[in-house]
Amino acid sequence: TFESEHQSAKDTQKDVQKHLQTLQDELQKSASTKQILEKQLSQLQEDVFGYQSKIAMLESSARDSRNELALLESRLDDRNTTIGQQKASLDEARTELAEYRARQSLTYRSLEDQKQEKMETDLHVRELEDQIT
Repeated sequence: TFESEHQSAKDTQKDVQKHLQTLQDELQKSASTKQILEKQLSQLQEDVFGYQSKIAMLESSARDSRNELALLESRLDDRNTTIGQQKASLDEARTELAEYRARQSLTYRSLEDQKQEKMETDLHVRELEDQIT
């Protein structure tokens, strides 16, 4: 029985050593995996920092673009206001020109009427002179 217990203890010791070796192998694999994951984490952190920098630059560029757009919209509004004022001035000038031309037309008609009357008067005076002589 002593030999059987001794053999059983040896077998148990071998099993424990196998199990210990298995645990050491798994621990080594875990340590190796941990190193790989730490490298990947470090790389990912660098990537995230790079992306954050790019995002900050893009946000700054977007702000600049929005400011430029606001400035261009303001200039466009100013230009549209100026164009509106110029159109109003042009419409006013056209109205004044139309009124001037209408007065000029009336003046020419009146002048033509006066010329016609003078011709008729001159003709009538001649007829009277002819009758007198």
